[in-house]
Amino acid sequence: FYLESLDKTYTPDFYLPKLDVWIEVKGFWQNQSEAKWVEFCKSYNNALLFKCDIEKLENGESLENKINYVQ
Repeated sequence: FYLESLDKTYTPDFYLPKLDVWIEVKGFWQNQSEAKWVEFCKSYNNALLFKCDIEKLENGESLENKINYVQ
């Protein structure tokens, strides 16, 4: 996707065609990544963000209850 306001392109991680939903999975944000996500959501309100606590996973903790949905 071309984000005209940023003069950048962006590609979400997944698209689920049966649900018509775009998915992005993040462990941490870089400034440019967050700006692209915000711009993408302005045009596509069928987008979901899942944020994962990478530090806890790197320390060997379980994935259970470590992934949060952010709208």
